[in-house]
Amino acid sequence: LPINSMGRRVRSRLYFTSESHLHSMLNVLRFPSIVPSPLSLNGQEVLANASELCYLTQVVFRLFEDTQKPSEDPRRFRIEILFSPGATATPLHMAELYREDDATRFDTEALQKISIDLLTCAQVEEYFDEAIKEGKTDDEEDDEVEKTPKGKTDDEE
Repeated sequence: LPINSMGRRVRSRLYFTSESHLHSMLNVLRFPSIVPSPLSLNGQEVLANASELCYLTQVVFRLFEDTQKPSEDPRRFRIEILFSPGATATPLHMAELYREDDATRFDTEALQKISIDLLTCAQVEEYFDEAIKEGKTDDEEDDEVEKTPKGKTDDEE
């Protein structure tokens, strides 16, 4: 099916192979600066109770469109954030000879919704924009100023 057909569902997936990247993403969600966190109180508790991030840990951002709402309505696009800490068992508990026969080694915790209800795409964009601003160092801000040609402002480019 062509990408712009009504019968096609477009999905994007980002895979992180480093646990530190997952911790960074979760910390950005858990510790807001100015803009309120997109996480519900229950979601914050779920993350706080995750003892570790295991194999197959998942952080899922699901985007929904309500085509009944006008295109300029910020509630037209809604986001849900889901989380699973991953594998529930380790194959190390069984003899190597029997590991391949035990399918439970692939069992994972179920995904749980951790976002607030009716979270809009605009709220998530604002949240991450603010997190990026807060994460910049003075050196990075100086680098951006140096990249602007002398004698010109950003509006003139």
